[in-house]
Amino acid sequence: MGHVLTNSERLEAAARDAQRGDRATRKKVLLKAEGFANLFTNAMSIVTQPIWAVTPEKVSEAVRRIVEAARPRKVIVFGSQARGDGGEDTDLDLMVVMDVVGNQVEESVRLRRLLKGLIMAVNVLVS
Repeated sequence: MGHVLTNSERLEAAARDAQRGDRATRKKVLLKAEGFANLFTNAMSIVTQPIWAVTPEKVSEAVRRIVEAARPRKVIVFGSQARGDGGEDTDLDLMVVMDVVGNQVEESVRLRRLLKGLIMAVNVLVS
């Protein structure tokens, strides 16, 4: 098995190829290097996000689970996530509007338990 190139070795090789090649080759190599750098930057931003951060995927999954289990009239996101200024240490606030609910506190606890495994702080209010 041959030597596996590190990221910096790949970028160095791309730069050498760009210097040696014709104009079209240099442009292709530089675009590949730029694409790799963008991919690496995007991957690092995902990796550095805390596991407990509220993400669009987690919000969608939370709403899906609540809708499937409770068939509410509405699920409303409010607070910092709704305003768009939620940081990595903020929670998700959900208001679940139902036609009929026996005990709001018990239903809130039941719905919150459905979100186990999403690894984020969530407040579920039922009305």
